[in-house]
Amino acid sequence: MFLLLAGLNLRAANTPDYSAYIRTQTVSAADTKLAPSSALDVTYIANEGFLIEAAGKKVLIDSLFENGFGLFAQPSAALQEQMAQARSLFSKVDLILVSHRHEDHFSAKLVAECLRNNPGCRLIADRQAVDLLRKIEGFSRIQNQVRELTLPPGRQEHLTVNGIDVTAIGLVHIPMYRDGRNVNEGLSNTGFLVDFGPARFFHGGDASLGENKTNLASITFTEKPLDVLFVMGALDRSPETTGLVATRIKPRNITGMHLRPDQFVEESGRFLKAYPGGVVFHESLERRQYAR
Repeated sequence: MFLLLAGLNLRAANTPDYSAYIRTQTVSAADTKLAPSSALDVTYIANEGFLIEAAGKKVLIDSLFENGFGLFAQPSAALQEQMAQARSLFSKVDLILVSHRHEDHFSAKLVAECLRNNPGCRLIADRQAVDLLRKIEGFSRIQNQVRELTLPPGRQEHLTVNGIDVTAIGLVHIPMYRDGRNVNEGLSNTGFLVDFGPARFFHGGDASLGENKTNLASITFTEKPLDVLFVMGALDRSPETTGLVATRIKPRNITGMHLRPDQFVEESGRFLKAYPGGVVFHESLERRQYAR
């Protein structure tokens, strides 16, 4: 089940309480009807993967992957098959978004199969991910469904794909050091501001929003309400990020992601302390409807 964690009363001083903005209801994972046009319907897949629906459209982001590295949640084999074959809840997905090529976000094999089984679907991904997709046999059959991005940090591109407005922006992936070297140096990471018309969300992939404050300066988050902001759970709760969220982004709702299942309670608590009233999902196919 998903958790609305406001009841734990771990609010930190001088942090906004998002519970004041949350007006939602849960819906069954078996109910595959699209959300009302004014609502954003979010189904958790695993890690940073979500199926997001609004205005009769479906977006699948960072969901088609196989490897959680033994640390992070990953979709079951049955769920991977269901997504790749574009069945049930995943039939008629309009758009696949990939923030970056890491294996806990992206499988070229699954993405290729999904595109083959849904010719009307389109993919937006950076060159590093698309280069891996090109190695899949039969890529020529799906290449017209692929929109490849080359966005250095801070550069953005506006696209309208299958009736969905997308602003893609290059962001710096959170660093990871091994033997004194940042192994994520040079890794592309794309943030996506997705506008369905009546509802919007932002998903930054594996980027710290605070560390990307300058790169995000060109994005106007408050031009119209941002219904859901997805952030890296316990990993992105610095004063720089919480300040940016409170003063510039101002989302109606905030959802944590990339939480380790074996540390879920601890990481959820740290997330809530930084973002009172925030929401985290715990198991695949939990759904939540964010209604205005």
